[in-house]
Amino acid sequence: MNLQIGNSYHGFKLKEKRTLHEINAEALIFEHDVTKAKLIKLICDDDNKVFAIGFRTPPDNSTGVPHIIEHSVLCGSRKFDTKEPFVELVKSSLNTFLNAMTYPDKTIYPIASRNEKDFYNLMDVYLDAVFYPNIYKHEEIFMQEGWSYKLENKDDELKYNGVVYSEMKGVYSSPDSYLYRQIPKIALSNTQYSNNSGGDPDYITDLSYEEFIAFHKKYYHPSNSYIFLYGDGDTDKELSFINDNYLKDFTYQEIDSEIKDEKEYESTREAVIEYGIGKDEDDKEKTYLNMNFIVDKSSNNELYFAFEILSHMLLTSSGAPLKKELLDKKVAKSVTGEYDNGMNQTMFTIIAKNSEESKKEEFKNIIFAKLEELVENGIDKDVIEASVNKVEFALREAESYGYPKGLIYYSKIMDSYLYGGDPLCHLQYEDVFKKIRSEMFNGYFEGLIKKYILENKNISLIVMKPHKGLNEEKEAKLKEKLKDIKNKMSDEELEEVIAKGKKLLERQNTPDKKENLDKIPSLSLEDINKKAEIVPTELRRNNGTDIIYHGFNTNKIAYVSLNFKSKCIAAEDVSYIRLLSDIIGKLNTEKYDYVKLNNVVNINIGEVSFTPTAFNDYSGNDRGFNPYFSIKFKSLMNNTEKSLEIIEEIIMKTIYNDKERLKQIIGDLKSRLQSMIIQNGHMVTYRRMLSYLSDKGAYDEKLYGLSYYKFICSINDSIEKDDFSVADKLKETAEKIFNRENLIASFSGDEEDYNLVSKQIVDFAGHLRNETVKSYSYDKKAGKLNEGILTQGEVNYVGKGGIFDRSRYTGALNVLETILSYDYLWNTVRVKGGAYGVFSLFRRDGSAAFLSYRDPNINKTINAYDGVPGYLENFDVDEKQMTKYVIGTISKLDQPLSNSSKADHGDACYFSKITGNMIQREREQVINTDVTTIRGFKNLIESILSEQCICALGNENKIKNDSIFENFVSVK
Repeated sequence: MNLQIGNSYHGFKLKEKRTLHEINAEALIFEHDVTKAKLIKLICDDDNKVFAIGFRTPPDNSTGVPHIIEHSVLCGSRKFDTKEPFVELVKSSLNTFLNAMTYPDKTIYPIASRNEKDFYNLMDVYLDAVFYPNIYKHEEIFMQEGWSYKLENKDDELKYNGVVYSEMKGVYSSPDSYLYRQIPKIALSNTQYSNNSGGDPDYITDLSYEEFIAFHKKYYHPSNSYIFLYGDGDTDKELSFINDNYLKDFTYQEIDSEIKDEKEYESTREAVIEYGIGKDEDDKEKTYLNMNFIVDKSSNNELYFAFEILSHMLLTSSGAPLKKELLDKKVAKSVTGEYDNGMNQTMFTIIAKNSEESKKEEFKNIIFAKLEELVENGIDKDVIEASVNKVEFALREAESYGYPKGLIYYSKIMDSYLYGGDPLCHLQYEDVFKKIRSEMFNGYFEGLIKKYILENKNISLIVMKPHKGLNEEKEAKLKEKLKDIKNKMSDEELEEVIAKGKKLLERQNTPDKKENLDKIPSLSLEDINKKAEIVPTELRRNNGTDIIYHGFNTNKIAYVSLNFKSKCIAAEDVSYIRLLSDIIGKLNTEKYDYVKLNNVVNINIGEVSFTPTAFNDYSGNDRGFNPYFSIKFKSLMNNTEKSLEIIEEIIMKTIYNDKERLKQIIGDLKSRLQSMIIQNGHMVTYRRMLSYLSDKGAYDEKLYGLSYYKFICSINDSIEKDDFSVADKLKETAEKIFNRENLIASFSGDEEDYNLVSKQIVDFAGHLRNETVKSYSYDKKAGKLNEGILTQGEVNYVGKGGIFDRSRYTGALNVLETILSYDYLWNTVRVKGGAYGVFSLFRRDGSAAFLSYRDPNINKTINAYDGVPGYLENFDVDEKQMTKYVIGTISKLDQPLSNSSKADHGDACYFSKITGNMIQREREQVINTDVTTIRGFKNLIESILSEQCICALGNENKIKNDSIFENFVSVK
C-alpha cells in the first residue's frame, strides 16, 4: 500500500515518512484527524508485532495514582466485563509480551504477538481497558489494587492492604531503590518528578477513590495518547481497527499534561536523608553519597548517545577513571552511576556506597578535581575508544534481552516524542556516531565534561545515612496512626469499613459469568504450531577440541562460548568458582594493568562474560549434574582471533596477589550482593529452599544464593585483617579449571564463519595447560532447615517446595504452572492476600516450588500453598477454558529468541542432554493436557507439600514472631 503524505487513512493523517536505516524499518508518523492522537508505525520484516498505547501522566503528589490506575484499568472493561481480562490473556494467548508500566511521567500499555489473530485480540482488550475501564462501576477495584482498610470484625486491629501498597513497601525496603526515588524529589523539586508516580507507602493511603477517578478522566483520552505499531502487519487494517472500534467515538479534548522544566539553581542543593537498618546492626560504612547533574533535554539526540558513552567511560567499566579515583581514595567501597535519558531533563548521577557522612566534602572535591584533571590533560584515547565501541556495538547488535525489539524502539521514541521532540531521532544514530568518532580524540568528551558537569549550575548533593531501628519506629507509628484512625471512627463508620471489605471479598470470591469470560477473544489449538522450534546443534571434533556448532545466520557477529568442566574443584571450594568469575578480567595480567585490559576488551570484544553454571543431566532418572565455567563472548567475525588472544591473557596470566585491587573488588562485590538480596528476595528464598533438597540445589546456592553472600562477607573480613590467602585460592582454582582437558567450545554462525573461527579455537586450546585433573563429586545437600531469612524489608518472599521423582515429569506440568500461577494462586495470594506476585515452578529435575513476591503475609500464604491439592481435586473447567490454559502455556514455550539467546539455549540443551525429541514430546504433552491430567497431579503436589520444606525472606520482626521457622539467618 503506497501511503501519501497529507492523505488521511481511516481517520489518521499521514504527516511524515522516513526510512530508518539503522533498524531496517520505514517509519510512518500519523495524527488522528479528530482527537489529534499521535500514532507511529515502524514497518519492518519482524513478525513479532508490537502495539502500545501510552499517556503522559505527570503526578501531582506521591499517592501513586498513575501506578494504581495502571493496575486497575486491566481489571475489567466495557466489552470485557470480567474481574481480570489481563490474567485471562496471560493464560490463554500466544503473546510474546503483555504488560503495563508506570514511569515518572508516562504510563504505557504494550503487547506483542507473532500471531495476527492474537495480536488483534490483545489490541482490542487493551484499548477497551484504557478507554472504558470498570473502575467507574466498581470501587472494589481501587480497594484491591490500590489500598483499603482491612478489618473483618470491630475488635480486630485495623490494617492497610492493597497490591500497589505492598509492591511499593517492597520497593522502599531496598536502600538503593529508596535513594533513586529521593533523587528527583530533591534535584527536580520544582517539577512533577519530585512526586513519586509509583507511590510512596506513606502517602498512598491519602488517595481517595474520587481523586483516582478524576486522574483517569483527565489523562486517559486519545488526545493525550501516543500510539505505536511495529512489525510486518497490515498498516491499513491496523489503522482501521483502532479508529473504527475506538477513536471514532471521541472528540478532541484540550489536556494540560505539560511537564515543567526545573529552574536554574541558585546554589548546589544539599540534603541529608535516612534509611533504616536493624537496631543491633553496625552502622559503620553504611552511608550513601550521591551527586547529580541536570544535563539537557532528552530530545537532544547527540547528548542522548554521547552522555551514555561518557557515563560508561567515567563510571561503568572496571577501569573507569572517576570510579577508580573514588575507590583508590577510599571514599567508598562501591561506586556506581548512570545517565538517565528517559526524562524531560536528563540527569547524570554518581553514587558512592558503603561510605561515611564525614566523607561528603571529600566525595565532592574528588569528583571535581578528577574531572578537571581529565579536561586539562585529556582522557586516555583507549578509554574513549573502548566506551564508544561498547555502546555502538550494543546499538548495532540490538540485543533486546527478552523484550520485543519493537518495545525497545517505542521506549526510545517516547524519550523524545513525549517532550515535543523529533519522535524518531533516537532511532537514527549513524550521523551522531560519525560526528563522535570524528571528534572523540579532539577534546569532544572533555568538552562535554566541562560544559555539562563542571560549569553546571544544577547540581545536587545527597547524603543517605543509616538510622538504627528506623523501620521499627515507622512501623510503630503506623500502628499508632491506624489505632487512632480506628478510635475516631463511629460504630457506623466501622460497620461501613467492614461492609466494604466484605463486598470486596465477595467480588473476589464470585466467579466471572461464563458469558462474560467467553467474550474475551481467544484462539483455538489450530492456531498454534504443533512443532517445537529446535536450535540446530551438532558436536564436531577439530584436532582434539570439541566444538558445539549451532548453524544459523548471525549477521556476521560471532557468538562463542568456552566451557570448562569445573568438577575439578572440591565441594568445600565451590564458592571460589563464582568468586573467580566475579574477579577475573578486573585484575592486572602480565601484559596489561586492569585499566588497559578493560580498554582492550571493550575495543575488540562486543561483550564478554564469565559464568559458572551447573547443568542437570537428563540422560537418566538420577539427579546427576555437570558443572561448567563458561566464558561467553560476542564480537564481529573479524575480531574473533584477537578476542581469543585477550581471553587467553586473562585466564592464563592474571596476577591475583594485588592486595589493594582485591580489597576494592571484594568490597564492591559485597555491596552489590547485599542490594541484590533485598531486591530479589524470591530467588534467594527459592535457591535456599532447593539447597535443602538436592545436591545440585546446594551447589547452585553456593554460587548464587545467600551462602555465596556469606562467603564474600567472610573473605571481606579476612582481607580487612590483612589476610589475603584468597589470592592463592583463586590462582589455584583458575589453574585447575582452565585446562585443555576440561574445554568444550561452542560457536554460533554460518558454515563459512565456523571454518574460520573453529581453527582459532583450536589454536586457543593448544595454548592451555594440558594436565590430568582430579574429578570430585558433590553430595552436600543441606537437609531441611526451614529458615527465616531476616532483613529490614517491610514485605516478605515466602516459599514452600519439595522434590519429586524425575520420571514423573511431563510437559503437562507446564500447564499446571499456568493454571496455578494465574488462577488459584493469583486469586488467593495476590488478589485476596495483597502480594504483588506469586507463582509455581515444576522443573524437569524434579524440583518444585511455590513462591510469593512482595507479600504482606507469611502463614496465610503458606496455607494457600497447602490448599493446592484440594483445588486440584475439585478442578473442573470446560474444553474451551482448558484450551486457553494450553495456549497460554505454549506462549511461554514459544518466546522469540535473539541470536545470543539461541546460542545459550542450544548449549544448555546439549550440556543437559535434552534432545529435540524430548522437547517435541513435552510440547505434545502440553497440547494433550486435559482436566483429568490436571486432577491427576493432586497426589504429586500432596507429596511435595508433605515434605514441609519452607523458607521465607523478609521483615525481621514478622519472621521472628512466626513459629513455623526452625532457624533464622540474618542479612547484614
